Amino acid sequence: MPIRRLLLITASLALFFVLGGTALAAKQYLLKRPSHEHCKSHYIKKTETVKKHEGGRTMKVHEIFCVFVAPKVPAAVAPTPTTAPSTTPVTTPTTPAPVVVPPIVKETPPVVKETPPVEKPVGPVTTTTTLTVSPPEDCKLESIGGGIGTVNSCLYAVSATVKASGTLPSAPIVFVFTNPGEPGKGWTVSGVSAFELQAQKESVSTTHATSVFIPRGPLIASISGEEPWSITATYAGATGFDASESAPQTVL
Repeated sequence: MPIRRLLLITASLALFFVLGGTALAAKQYLLKRPSHEHCKSHYIKKTETVKKHEGGRTMKVHEIFCVFVAPKVPAAVAPTPTTAPSTTPVTTPTTPAPVVVPPIVKETPPVVKETPPVEKPVGPVTTTTTLTVSPPEDCKLESIGGGIGTVNSCLYAVSATVKASGTLPSAPIVFVFTNPGEPGKGWTVSGVSAFELQAQKESVSTTHATSVFIPRGPLIASISGEEPWSITATYAGATGFDASESAPQTVL
């Protein structure tokens, strides 16, 4: 084998292993300053507990990673079947039939039955949304980074119900999360009427950050500061029903 061809194959293999290692490493990376950094596009935050050896001791440390989530690929659209070209049959001209004059028939007007008008309800039916947030349980205060800060997290049970004097329309309950640290902004969770919620406050030196997320699920929101989060359950309603909103509840 010529020496030039052998050198090209060796360089190609080296480039393959370097690019392969980079692709694997890009699936997850560590946030060194989670209070000031955000994950890149198609990445979500995830808190993991790792063991570190320092000073001859083994301790658990919370670290926040950005984990890659592959974007959804739209389903392929099936091709539209093509139709065969239509053909026009050739007809042989025939002798026209004699014209027959039909007899004159007097039309009798149809009998119309009057139906009573349907009474519409007067005004919309009022609905009531009740939001329930359980007292904090399974709260944990742990140190991070070898004692440079702390993480305080609590688990809550969140549920909402909607009542009305009539039959409820099929509309989802929407949970809205707000924080005084970000006035005018809101984060929503919908598609469920009850779920577990974990609220977390991280303190490193004089820097604080709070976040809310579904355990073993997606991050809902995370901001700088140590203000508590507020939750409100809203029912959109439908025609004939008033939209209703629950009283806000706070967590952490």
